[in-house]
Amino acid sequence: MTTVEKLTQSKNVADRFYAKLDSGETLRVTTLLIADFSLHTGRELTDDELAELREGAETQNCRARAMRILGAKQMTGASLAKRLVELGETEFAAAEAVAWLEQIGLIDDAAYARALALHYTRKGYGERRVRDEFYKRGVPRALWDGVLAELRLESESDEAEDDEPSAECRYINSRLRGAAPDRADKKRVSDGLARRGFSWDEISAAWREYLESIANTEET
Repeated sequence: MTTVEKLTQSKNVADRFYAKLDSGETLRVTTLLIADFSLHTGRELTDDELAELREGAETQNCRARAMRILGAKQMTGASLAKRLVELGETEFAAAEAVAWLEQIGLIDDAAYARALALHYTRKGYGERRVRDEFYKRGVPRALWDGVLAELRLESESDEAEDDEPSAECRYINSRLRGAAPDRADKKRVSDGLARRGFSWDEISAAWREYLESIANTEET
């Protein structure tokens, strides 16, 4: 049998208590665990109860830590699990916390991927840059193509309705402001588009769009 020698509340975290055991071990517990195990000073725990209490404490503490991380920064389930392990949580506890957060809707990788892609495309970046961000932020590869295809269709629809030039063409125009480019201009601007994640096919198409627009302006 193991006895709870002392139960004290944390001074910094409202729902955190410390259960000091006569074995010298101290467990961080929540009010929920205190209620579930009827914890109090002098409470005797069987070996099975102690094992369950340790597991429950690990789960609750990992969930709480995961919530604090998400409160500061939204991320994918994979990235959150990796961060939890880096902070000392077990892989099992990290996976359980992520699964719980997904179940209650606080982690949604598909919604996160869409928001991330939308953020970068609206800033004028190409799909290659978006894929780089997906990779860095742990977005599951199974979501990449679907999210990008959906945004591509929306972008094409918006451009058709508004009769607006593509993001690539807008970038070229912002650099040249309607002027005819020389060879150095084309290289400089093309390199800029490549750094922003556009493919060479997209860049070539953008140049055709831009040159047609300035030709039409000159004719007018």
